[in-house]
Amino acid sequence: MIEGRLVLKVDDELRHLASYALEDDGSLYLFLVREGTNDHSLLHELGRDEPTRVDFKGQRPKTKKISYHASGLIRYHNADHRNVYREPLCAVCTVNPIVAYIIPSVQKLDRLEAARESDFVFDLETDGRLQFSFCVTPWQHVPLVNHGAIRFHNLFALVVEIGEPAIELPRELAQHVTTCAVKEGFPTPLLDEPTAFARFHQQINQTQSLILYSPNARGEYRIVCAVPMRIPPALEIRFVDKSYTAEPLPPHPKRGTVEVRFRVKGKGGYLRQEVPIEFLALHAEL
Repeated sequence: MIEGRLVLKVDDELRHLASYALEDDGSLYLFLVREGTNDHSLLHELGRDEPTRVDFKGQRPKTKKISYHASGLIRYHNADHRNVYREPLCAVCTVNPIVAYIIPSVQKLDRLEAARESDFVFDLETDGRLQFSFCVTPWQHVPLVNHGAIRFHNLFALVVEIGEPAIELPRELAQHVTTCAVKEGFPTPLLDEPTAFARFHQQINQTQSLILYSPNARGEYRIVCAVPMRIPPALEIRFVDKSYTAEPLPPHPKRGTVEVRFRVKGKGGYLRQEVPIEFLALHAEL
């Protein structure tokens, strides 16, 4: 997993704009961070004069969680916005808007005592009403406007364009932190989840073949198939040390036709370190 924070700096004061995380399954998570909870929101649709109050059943966190999955699905968690489909993260060719975030002042954001070495810090000349437009673009794309970019090599870039609000909102929302979701997209995903998962890992590793990952901290190996199979594939494997055996792990409920996980067992139990493999094959039907 790759993760980090986006931080605003005004007059030597730091404010937490957002956090992001790219998971091993090819999902990008974006968190528009604010402490606390709300019991309602004001929902505004473009073209209408006034926002509508939406009362929650209980409290909802002020932090907005948005996920952009390998298949291109964008999901707005704990929010009254429908999901949309954009380009798969393994095949980004154009600018894919995710969300626009409008704040009346950086004072509305959580204060940070210090920056981390991994933080991406935006230096702002003045405090005021701003719009932060988040989008996923080709990884080498450079917008012509003021922006910041987190670039994932050979995959995509998470770009944040910064400027005065371009979205016209009713006056009732002028002093509110406003999240503007995307409504436009494809009617269905361009790739199914297993195919998107395989292509995401192939893009990372710059190969179109089977991929074998070294064991994680729990000693679990992972194989990503070149293409999804019709049924979960059976693993055939032999080790240089003939006393070792492979123990397959239960298939993932959504990725079982494209991913195989296993552990290695020796005379003293399961091994966490990597061991030499003599032969490996997967048997299944396409």
